[in-house]
Amino acid sequence: MLTDVTIERRSAEPDIHILYAAWERYQTVDVILSPTGSDGRLWTLKDPLGRSLGTVRRGTNFEIVVESTGRLNGISHHYKTLDALMTAIANHMKGSCSLGSQD
Repeated sequence: MLTDVTIERRSAEPDIHILYAAWERYQTVDVILSPTGSDGRLWTLKDPLGRSLGTVRRGTNFEIVVESTGRLNGISHHYKTLDALMTAIANHMKGSCSLGSQD
């Protein structure tokens, strides 16, 4: 005879938030870094579909300004060289970061 048995019923529906988080963690996104303006101090960061991911400004260092809801949240914002910045972006996005043409 069974006594004090608790049966937990689990939903047959998967939790969409858990599925999305798992999908986003393994998704790769390529980034295109394109110069904008004429003074060579500003670049745009976009995915191959043209969606904005942020901008890069050059002062004493290269600084990433990310979109508030973008995939680049959590990345360091200052880099000594453009090459170091592009490598960090590629690693963070698990894809590539390439130079595009002038806007």
